Amino acid sequence: MKKTLLYLALTATIGGYAQNPLLVEHFDTTANTPLTNLGWNSHSTSGNPSTSNPQVVVSPGLSWTQTAYPGSGVGNAGGVLENGQDVSKPLSANVDTGSVYTSFLVKANGTVVSGYFFHYAQYSNIATPNYTLISSAFRARTFVLPGTNPAAQFKLGLSFNGSSVTSDTTSNLTIGTTYLVVVRYKFVPGAANDEVSLWVLTDGSSIASLPAVPTIGPLTATAIGTPPAPAPDLTAVQGIALRQYATGQNVIVDGIISDRTFAFAPPPPATSNVTFNVDMNQVSQTFVNATVGSNSN
Repeated sequence: MKKTLLYLALTATIGGYAQNPLLVEHFDTTANTPLTNLGWNSHSTSGNPSTSNPQVVVSPGLSWTQTAYPGSGVGNAGGVLENGQDVSKPLSANVDTGSVYTSFLVKANGTVVSGYFFHYAQYSNIATPNYTLISSAFRARTFVLPGTNPAAQFKLGLSFNGSSVTSDTTSNLTIGTTYLVVVRYKFVPGAANDEVSLWVLTDGSSIASLPAVPTIGPLTATAIGTPPAPAPDLTAVQGIALRQYATGQNVIVDGIISDRTFAFAPPPPATSNVTFNVDMNQVSQTFVNATVGSNSN
């Protein structure tokens, strides 16, 4: 009587997130698809969102070749290109303690126009949000600015709440190169003392954790109003926003991941499933460092 033994080699999962993320966006659909078809919402602070120059999916997507970032090389990308529609996408849960980290690949093309293109969002009604009506408390505003040589270089900047930035910027970055940006909003007990920070990483960097010292920050609120007072902290981070502010701003984003932590372990070596059919009536056979003895049945 023959018996058949099936041997299955263990396969490892390639890549993966540290936990269930609050938001993942790969723009994994065809070019020119409006972002509003992917769960993004056209928003404003007045309840009348702009529909001009809608934000759409652009091709190709962004990728790294040396570091295995989970958002690399999946689908297409999002274009933040013109003066027009701004969009936001809600997180899967409100965050009002600890930190929120949002990482994304970014590339600037052409000569950039100064302005902020990304920020955290809080909706005007926190308990029952209307996703087309966003609070004016834009926090962790992330900027692009021309570099020393605007034809070839650009900089990234950050503010807690300010609509412009001068000193809190990176060194020169290269037009057309893809970088990984990580933006953190940190809740600190007390009033008007929350912090924002930004890291810029290059392909080949370790992403198992972040450097202890951010590229920019931590920054706290700047004074607003008359008499001036610190801008208020967010009650909760509820979403992220992509902002279009000028014709020709030409920013491409991809692989957006928001979470309460930042840690992406390198993928384990890949293995394959292997099936062996073994005649148990024959003499012992050796395979994959295992030995099967003869059977008298």
